[in-house]
Amino acid sequence: TGATLVCVPSNLHQQWVDEFVKFTGKKYRIVRLTTGVDMRKQTVQSLMQADVVLCNYQLLRGDLYEKRRKELITAATPTNVFNVLDPLSAHKVLFGGLKQQPPEMELDDLRRGTFGFLRRTERHPWAAFLVEPSSENKLAKNEDAEVPPWQRLGFPVLEQFFWRRVVFDEFHELEALQPAQRASLQFLRAHHRWGLTG
Repeated sequence: TGATLVCVPSNLHQQWVDEFVKFTGKKYRIVRLTTGVDMRKQTVQSLMQADVVLCNYQLLRGDLYEKRRKELITAATPTNVFNVLDPLSAHKVLFGGLKQQPPEMELDDLRRGTFGFLRRTERHPWAAFLVEPSSENKLAKNEDAEVPPWQRLGFPVLEQFFWRRVVFDEFHELEALQPAQRASLQFLRAHHRWGLTG
């Protein structure tokens, strides 16, 4: 996507919206994600059409978001197909027991699932999560244009996208996060990554 993802503390969300409007008017299409319910309303297409996606850090740590990410990962990586070990079982065999799969392994599974979904949308397990295109999205582009099936994936997670840039506001506050929460922010892929502080 050509959009910029801006991650902010929840108390600064409205201030970012006000500043965008103040300095750019309605020039840019801003998608506001404050809760899991907001995220649930999105599709790949709606996020790709945005110029700026404004997201709370709390959303990325929320139960609904975590549950959806695990749902997508689980659906994309069936275990023990053709008697082949899944990554966690293979790690156990090679290196000993792990209580849970490291986050980087899960997010690698999410990336593989995303690439597989782009190649064979209709045959992919995520095809069950496709939604009908909304009239709002049809009007945003061309009413007659056919929406590619993969853009109709409902409730995508932000780690599935490759952003133009990712901005972390109040970057210094991220040190207070748990290591797993901090690590999940590293998996937001982008051409450019900015940390704002002060």
